[in-house]
Amino acid sequence: MRYASHHFNRHDYITIHVAGIITAFLSASLIQVLPYRWLVWVFFAFVFTPAVFFKALFHAGATAICGVYCPGLLTALAVYPPMYYYLSRLAYREGLLSGRGGLWALAVAGVFHAAEVSHNVFKAW
Repeated sequence: MRYASHHFNRHDYITIHVAGIITAFLSASLIQVLPYRWLVWVFFAFVFTPAVFFKALFHAGATAICGVYCPGLLTALAVYPPMYYYLSRLAYREGLLSGRGGLWALAVAGVFHAAEVSHNVFKAW
């Protein structure tokens, strides 16, 4: 973790990822029971897109900027893009996410992910 803030430690890493796994599981379960458009949008904006779409960009960018392999890069590039494409198209096809709603969720997710990483990993604020 030498490229993150010196305040970011293993406990932070584990806490963030366990919370993310629990949130993803609970969110998907909730959407399965209550497939409302607004709930799917919230899921894409604050859970799925930051954790999948932007995580792939983060790992690729971190590897390029630091000049060393960022753990998780291969998974982020091989698994996340097809998964994001598939589930986004599925939500669109089922009428749970519109094209405009998807773009807004993408924009909100980008801001949310940047804030989350700057706060949790780089301890910028």
